[in-house]
Amino acid sequence: MSPTVSPRPRVAAVLAGVLVLMLGGIPSTADAAWRTSVPTPTAALSAGQLAAPVIGCETRADGLLGVTYAHVSWPAVDHATSYDVLVGSTSGTARERIGTTTATAFEVRGGLLTLLLGTLLSTGTPIVSVVARTGEWRSPESATRTIGLTGVVGTVVGSVRCV
Repeated sequence: MSPTVSPRPRVAAVLAGVLVLMLGGIPSTADAAWRTSVPTPTAALSAGQLAAPVIGCETRADGLLGVTYAHVSWPAVDHATSYDVLVGSTSGTARERIGTTTATAFEVRGGLLTLLLGTLLSTGTPIVSVVARTGEWRSPESATRTIGLTGVVGTVVGSVRCV
């Protein structure tokens, strides 16, 4: 007598084949590579749009001599990772970057301004502005704030103020 073979394994194999075909077949190497995910920038940055910082300026005193400095600050800009602080003049000369910070404030002191006085005072009143950055993305420049010396004595001791 010959052994009998159950039809169940053959039926299961046929059903498994039909199921694979219904689900789109076995993925090829090319198909698997096509399905690889790639990180993308957030929607706000995909169009290169960082908001311009809105800056404020406050004159603060430092030490017993009453030397003053300009404290420039701004609220954090969404998605920004750093900020470039720029100084120029009211005559429209190109702005010079005087610092990059991850903080949302920057102090303009007499010593820093003195480095720029030759150019700035001969061409107009010093102004400061801020640009938000993340990677290579840059925001539009903020509105400017005017920085001035606090008189003849202030020039000697390095006092500056927000105008």
